Amino acid sequence: MPQLQPAYLAEIEAIVEIGTSFHRLGVNAYRIEAALSSLAEKKGLEGQFFFTPTIIIASFKTPDGEIGRHVRIEPGNIDLGKLCAVDSLAHQYSQETLSAQALLLALEKTLKNPELYPEWARLCCFALGSGGLSLVFAPSLSNLICSLLLGLTVGLLDWGSGHFDKMRQLQEATAAFVVTMGAIILKMIFPAVDLDIIILSGLIKLLPGLSLTVAMAELSQNHLASGTARFMGAMMSLLKLTFGIILANRILSFLPVFTFSPLNFMNFPLPTWTLVPGLLAYSFSTAIVYKATPQDSWAVFCAGLVGAASIKIGGHFLGADMGAFLAGLGRG
Repeated sequence: MPQLQPAYLAEIEAIVEIGTSFHRLGVNAYRIEAALSSLAEKKGLEGQFFFTPTIIIASFKTPDGEIGRHVRIEPGNIDLGKLCAVDSLAHQYSQETLSAQALLLALEKTLKNPELYPEWARLCCFALGSGGLSLVFAPSLSNLICSLLLGLTVGLLDWGSGHFDKMRQLQEATAAFVVTMGAIILKMIFPAVDLDIIILSGLIKLLPGLSLTVAMAELSQNHLASGTARFMGAMMSLLKLTFGIILANRILSFLPVFTFSPLNFMNFPLPTWTLVPGLLAYSFSTAIVYKATPQDSWAVFCAGLVGAASIKIGGHFLGADMGAFLAGLGRG
């Protein structure tokens, strides 16, 4: 077999690393494949790529021979700040202003950079998003307080899943169980609270609306393997959320129900205009949770507004459950 030139090897490693970085940061399969095919062509290589949520397969045909790469990878989390940085590096590399070796070093440095926002800010944004969404659903002081508490709880569980691998596998089920238990207990304290709304508000950040949207986009582009795998992953997330909710309801059904009436004075509706700060709070929290840079936050902010508007309109015509589902799709 003809020996490949070192220059080709460097270019191949750079192209594969760009694809791996995009994949880890949440870009869908057909966009990565199209970008890498174009990049390989600019470098004088003929590349074929196959991406699924858990594996990357690349084959390069060069004037001196053929070479393949297989990379086993775990699905990553969305980080819009790092994604913009990786996209900028890929553009510089395609324009020949950045060498392959310099690109590899820059990508490694970018992916190892500290988080754009501190952990306490993301934690607060889980609570802020849930509270803001409760104002969109049904503005009342009791709903707002309960949603803030449940959103903060989900944020703490998300923080724990990022530090403990075993928690990450059961994050959705654990969050749904804890939120449902907490919501039912809070209803004993605030009798007039809307149980469905505070549960949905607390879990809104865990709904796989974005994953479903990406899966549908990949299936529509005939990327059947990647789209089907991503779709089943989203369905498993929904199944784990459903299991956690059902388990909590089943356990609490055996316990006596108590009502602490002294806190009834907090059960009063808020003015309609509180919908506006609710929308703004939800949209702002979305930008922080997705780690968007300040200059790009406006796009995520608008996406958050679309999601919140979808949940309000969908909830009015189709019910709260479908409204939350439409919000996830709209945000995606």
